[in-house]
Amino acid sequence: MQDAALRANQEDWRVFRPSPADPQGWARDYGPDSMWRPWLRGEPDRDSPSALVPALYRPNHSWTDAARWEQELRLEFRRRALPMLAERAPSDHWGWYFLMRHHGVPTRLLDWTTDSLVALHFALCGSAKRSAVYLLDPWWLNDLTFKRGRKTASRASGVAEPDWSAAKPYLHADEFRLTMRPRLPLAVEPPHVSRRVASQQSRFVIFGSGRDELVLCARRRNPRLLCLEIDPRAVDSLRWDLELAGTTESKVFPDLDGLGRELAFAAFRSRPFPKVPRFSTHVMRF
Repeated sequence: MQDAALRANQEDWRVFRPSPADPQGWARDYGPDSMWRPWLRGEPDRDSPSALVPALYRPNHSWTDAARWEQELRLEFRRRALPMLAERAPSDHWGWYFLMRHHGVPTRLLDWTTDSLVALHFALCGSAKRSAVYLLDPWWLNDLTFKRGRKTASRASGVAEPDWSAAKPYLHADEFRLTMRPRLPLAVEPPHVSRRVASQQSRFVIFGSGRDELVLCARRRNPRLLCLEIDPRAVDSLRWDLELAGTTESKVFPDLDGLGRELAFAAFRSRPFPKVPRFSTHVMRF
């Protein structure tokens, strides 16, 4: 029932047409003189009810079930991954957790990036018939989270680092500790634990015990979360533009697998590509 309600709300987005330089108005918060950047997430299927849900919660697990699965996955990944690492091993449990996510292990992390071309690359994966790029203000998200947390509200501000006291309740060093007090998600800046994390300019939102909390945050008044829809007729053209800009599979995944996928795509693509309008902007209303 809850999933059906989320799908219905996702289909009820209200179209608006902002200035290209100032979507929703909050783009004024950053510019050439600011270090702040919005976070972006490419999604091949914007209509999926799990588009803003991390992989560990997508089977609709309760927190208890998700915590047990996460415990097993963390232990098994650390036990077996060490001889397979081509780079230096992570130095702490956060580093291992970020590395897990980047190699496809289900976690409570939702991937974002500060590189708009990388986000577009992920949006155009697969058939990309209903693709979109999400735009998030991480400061806005953490303001909501810190206000909810009584102990951290007076001290924490901005995008969290893994060693912040506000971040510690989200991931325990002891895999056997299954308690989870925070409910709202937290925007976290990861260390560059691998070339892949660095190349993708990765950022993460780590979820607490609430599966749909990012969606619920987007229901608030004036949410700083946007959806940029991609015209399906422009997918092939945009893929070619990305290649010309140097955002290829081997750039996003700097390893032999990434190179292999890039060459395979180059062997079967078709040209020329049509030039059509590419984006329409929607306010997310859930």
